Amino acid sequence: MLRTAFVLAIAASLVQSQGQPPTIRARADLVQVHAVVVDADGRHVRGLQAADFVLRDRRKPQVIASLDEVTHARPAANSSAPAVRAARDVGSNQVSAAERLVVMVVDDLHIFRGRTDRAKEIARRVLDDFGRSASMAVLFTSGKNSTRVTDDVAVLSAAVESLRGRQSWRRPHAAIDEQRVGRIDPSMPFEQVAEILGRAQEASLQEFFDNMTKYRLLKDAARLMRTNDSRRKAFVLISEGIGKELSGLFDAMAPADGVPDSGSEAPASGSLAALTAIRPSGYHADALIDMMESLRRANVATYAIDPRGKVESKDLSLECFPAPASTLPNPRTLKPGGDPCAEGLTAWNSPVRQAQRGLEIMAEASGGFAVTDTDDFTSGLDRIVSELRVELVEAE
Repeated sequence: MLRTAFVLAIAASLVQSQGQPPTIRARADLVQVHAVVVDADGRHVRGLQAADFVLRDRRKPQVIASLDEVTHARPAANSSAPAVRAARDVGSNQVSAAERLVVMVVDDLHIFRGRTDRAKEIARRVLDDFGRSASMAVLFTSGKNSTRVTDDVAVLSAAVESLRGRQSWRRPHAAIDEQRVGRIDPSMPFEQVAEILGRAQEASLQEFFDNMTKYRLLKDAARLMRTNDSRRKAFVLISEGIGKELSGLFDAMAPADGVPDSGSEAPASGSLAALTAIRPSGYHADALIDMMESLRRANVATYAIDPRGKVESKDLSLECFPAPASTLPNPRTLKPGGDPCAEGLTAWNSPVRQAQRGLEIMAEASGGFAVTDTDDFTSGLDRIVSELRVELVEAE
């Protein structure tokens, strides 16, 4: 099957004249931008011309100097065996013969340990699909056994085989910015007070730091990928997400319509930093928006896969098991006795549904998509492979 994409070249010239003529300083930039064009059914569209595209940088139309249609034949699967290569030195995230750079981010901090085998099988499939044609890295949010960018499948495979879920419960991590408990009765014995405080700290602070670690890893990894490398770059995120509603969180951001910032950290017109007046407050919101800003600046799409699989309404209570201890605060009311899984078990506000939607919203905001609430991982992975086989728009 043939996969097609278009590479746009934007020519922009800036002529500055300062001082006494005839001194003229001129600079010309050619920025390559990848674009995948699909129809309403997800099929790739071919045969387009430059006139069929409109490209803006911070809302300003840019001149398209040339358009090249790039088509790759998807390699036929020789066997079901994984790609294996002899060990060799690690590669670079800037110079490689591989056509694309794929970073597999395994969010082991947010994967239930009972789903380790399923998550590992998904990771093996990602490696099998991209190991022969991409430079890759495997990053774990726990920091255990992460790799550098390499073309060596043996190194990547060893990292994948070390995968294990590190969450001891099924329920999604809560996203609580305020770490506090309800009123403690002064007449309570010291041991009881210590137990309440200890449980609150264990349940909320650990989840809080796990959440922040995930966002920071994605942010920092995207910044490292912000290079002049012309290859397609993407994250494949294996995660169960967190129980936070993300609807509308990224709407305030005004990206550069496909052309990321040149790499400067200085605020640009229409960028996140210029919108602080309407920026949502809170540790989680701040971390998520900073992460998305980094992904968009680096032109890195994220494709998320939830190893939780299909969750029927009747199974929502199981996926919220075990419920937090009755002495923990309710994240909505901050009163003792709260259970974040007790409300909305079959409703839109279920923490499990929030985690699923959160992965979808985050992936789509970065230019990718998510495979959630389904046991058909094969179709989802095939769709990711199909999109990443295509040479996308690349911006420098």
